[in-house]
Amino acid sequence: MKEIGKRVKQIRLENHLNQDAFGLRIGYPKSTISKYENGFLIPRTAALKALREEFGVDLNWLVLGEEPKSQNDKDLVEEIQKLNKQNKELHKELIEATTHLVDILSEKK
Repeated sequence: MKEIGKRVKQIRLENHLNQDAFGLRIGYPKSTISKYENGFLIPRTAALKALREEFGVDLNWLVLGEEPKSQNDKDLVEEIQKLNKQNKELHKELIEATTHLVDILSEKK
């Protein structure tokens, strides 16, 4: 229970917010935010959804501690994987084009 609270606090601090401002962003009073952070209360589904929508937090990270911690991180990982795949395809095409060019040049000799 305290682990979720630590992650809630981490989100708040990373966004440079006090408990009042953080609570306003997700629709909960400072007292509730304090209870979350200190492990006295577990955020319910509505609060989890609000954290996801307002801060882009990955719910698996928030609830279970599994990475990535935000949708932005997940999107970045997916984009890097996509770029790596494109890079491999371009590399293959470059090798094929180079081989073809060498074949053409060899025929002209």
